[in-house]
Amino acid sequence: MRRLWHDALIISPVAAGIFLLLFPQQPLPGIACLLVTLMALGQLLVQELAASQREANQTRDQLRQIQDALNEALLMVSADGRVTLASARLDQLGVRSADLLQQHLPTWLNRSGEAAARLGFPSTAQAQAFFTQAASAAVNAYSLQQGDQTRRIERIVHPQRGSDGAFQGWLFIFRDITAAHDAAQTRDEFSNMFVHDLRSPLTAVNTGLKLLRDLIPTDGEAGRALLSTAEASQRALHKVLARVDSLLDISRIQNGRNDLETESRELNTLVQNVLAELSPLAREMDVRLVNRISADLPLVEIDADKIERVLQNLVDNALKYSPSHSQVTVQARLVDAELRVEVIDQGPGVADEQKQRLFEPFVQVRRSSRRGTGLGLTFCKLIIEAHSGRIWVEDNPDGGSVFSFTLPMAETPQPVEA
Repeated sequence: MRRLWHDALIISPVAAGIFLLLFPQQPLPGIACLLVTLMALGQLLVQELAASQREANQTRDQLRQIQDALNEALLMVSADGRVTLASARLDQLGVRSADLLQQHLPTWLNRSGEAAARLGFPSTAQAQAFFTQAASAAVNAYSLQQGDQTRRIERIVHPQRGSDGAFQGWLFIFRDITAAHDAAQTRDEFSNMFVHDLRSPLTAVNTGLKLLRDLIPTDGEAGRALLSTAEASQRALHKVLARVDSLLDISRIQNGRNDLETESRELNTLVQNVLAELSPLAREMDVRLVNRISADLPLVEIDADKIERVLQNLVDNALKYSPSHSQVTVQARLVDAELRVEVIDQGPGVADEQKQRLFEPFVQVRRSSRRGTGLGLTFCKLIIEAHSGRIWVEDNPDGGSVFSFTLPMAETPQPVEA
């Protein structure tokens, strides 16, 4: 606008000069000068608007080309529910993008349950509820049936806010993840089949080792050497079987199957079992195992087999990174109506930036001469979360790490009044 006034001020004297050339005998009336100035200003305004329109059209065309080049479908909805952007790739979801523009989306979806399902809403009622709730970022996946094909769609929702933080609307991003989903499903099915088939021969080998250990004479140096070898082999086999079971449990939980068989148990017995099983390995490494679980702790409501394997994974992990002449301690205490269990080592510790990644599959952030699969802590996390608990790692003030997790308390029976 400043430019227009500047140009008008330049043009006004010019226009006045032209008027005097054409009408040399006539004085230049003030109204005429004003009219000439306004006409010039109007002409400049028309030219400026035309240029702005050309730039807007060019920007719109470039944005449309970018939208069409993306593999994702985009849908932008204003705070009052109006569709302000609908990319052409929405057509691949069975929703005509041209029909969506400027529609009031909640009203439009209310008329068509099929359209709501194609945009990731299980029902029209849930679609209506979405636009009335507080806006928050969300990611979910849903299945979309198109003819004989079932496609897997990932929907990402980003709330849009202005520079002042005021809510302006939603941006929906739809991504076809069918190929990745099918590949992951095939991989999981193959892994489950392989792991399940592997367990049977391993169990047979374990039974044979147990029988061999029972038959080995304990007198004489040769007998003792054979017995020690059989025990070491059986411990190694138990570890392989535990990993096989962990793989099966991870797969079940990730597929939505929570097969916990919970009962009221005391923790002390489980810790004693784990430390007894790992004590030969601890002696080889010259590491002391310490049980500081109080016998008077209340009972916990757990799947005992799986929590024992969690403890075994954590204590074995602590041994893996413990130097000679150190100790690994297991202790527990009541914190806010939960039982917090801690496995404490005196190893090198875990860097702060690695503490979250530590529980991801196949991640190993600490170095050790004993390599693992990187699945033990993933198993621990899934099992503890299946018990509605939490698991995390902190620094040990005396050096090393403290792996902590929480377990639910068993319900205390209420006395029956006479």
